[in-house]
Amino acid sequence: MSFFDGLKFLTSTTTKVTCPECGYVSEQMTAKVRKNSTLVCKKCGALFQPKSR
Repeated sequence: MSFFDGLKFLTSTTTKVTCPECGYVSEQMTAKVRKNSTLVCKKCGALFQPKSR
């Protein structure tokens, strides 16, 4: 593993997530989705955890 491979986690990649309450599709940080962190809907403010695929 090179030095640059170790820095990949610092890039701010996003993924699309759908709010289970209002259905709004928003861009969320991929790292938060992978960690199964609680997300906040940018439209209605609902708190939810991303569903695993």
